[in-house]
Order: sequence, then C-alpha cells, then structure tokens
Amino acid sequence: MKINEVSPLKPRYEVPDVLVAEPEVASWQLGEKSESVLEGSHGNAMSFVLTAQPFRLDILYDGQLVTRVNSRGLMNFEHLRTKKKLQNANVATEDPQIGSRTIKLVSPFVTLKDIDIKLK
Repeated sequence: MKINEVSPLKPRYEVPDVLVAEPEVASWQLGEKSESVLEGSHGNAMSFVLTAQPFRLDILYDGQLVTRVNSRGLMNFEHLRTKKKLQNANVATEDPQIGSRTIKLVSPFVTLKDIDIKLK
C-alpha cells in the first residue's frame, strides 16, 4: 500500500529500496460512498472500508476483518504548503548597562546561529 496526495505542490521524497518494485494495481469495484466513508470490493470475497476521520483502512475477507491500517488513529499527514517570504528585520535597542546594539532577525524561529549581534 502506498499513500500520497492526489496533486501535491511538489513531489515528496521517497526513500529508495523500501519497495522492491512498484505495487501492482488491482481493480476494485466501488460500493457505498459518503463524505467520510468509502467501501469497495475485489471479487466476491475481498472488500475494504476506507474511513476519512480518523484515517483508517479495514481490509476484509468473507466479511471477516483481516487487517486494519492505522487502527489507533496515530498516522499523521503533513500537508505541503507554499513557503512564506521572510523579510529581514533589524531591531535597534538602547540599553544603559550594555550600550547600543543591533539585532538582525533572519527567521521567525530564531536560534543562536540566526542572530547577528553587534555590541558597541
């Protein structure tokens, strides 16, 4: 089983050699469909139930549950987003104990390597 977005902003990184070959595509007949549940079958014995919230896939054989993907609802999907443009901001402050200083903020998530501090 391989899960991916239908039309991502850019292709996701796929770790090589995890799958020996591309998975074979089987033809499934779609059954009942609603906003949150999709059911389908493959032949007379195999069937599936795909639930959206939380994401879960049940695979059944002759009506008996064979396997459940994400049974505890812990699978998390991080959706790709467009990157926001950051503007550099210079902040000048005057402190009587230290003197004047200029801090250049490079990122909204500031770490020590992202800060340029000049003390006078």
